[in-house]
Amino acid sequence: MGSAICSGKLDFISLVKAHCPSCKKQRYFLFEMWEWYGRYSTCLKCGEKFFEGEMMERPFSPGWRQKNINAAKKLYRRFLKAANSKPVPKV
Repeated sequence: MGSAICSGKLDFISLVKAHCPSCKKQRYFLFEMWEWYGRYSTCLKCGEKFFEGEMMERPFSPGWRQKNINAAKKLYRRFLKAANSKPVPKV
């Protein structure tokens, strides 16, 4: 008997300016909505991640803030590239 890994698909992604509880200022956030998992958001200034509005646990590793910021930017750029490369149907 084997194991299966089930991962949801990314349903929605957006870049929004919102209040960051960690920075205490208006910052840009990457919001991700995943099927089965819910809404994640990442502050693009401080790197804090939030799940359904609650701050996620901080990892015990050096450079985690910059890694979170870079991963969020990479995901957003990949999503934009995929959205722009799809052929537009003729109506």
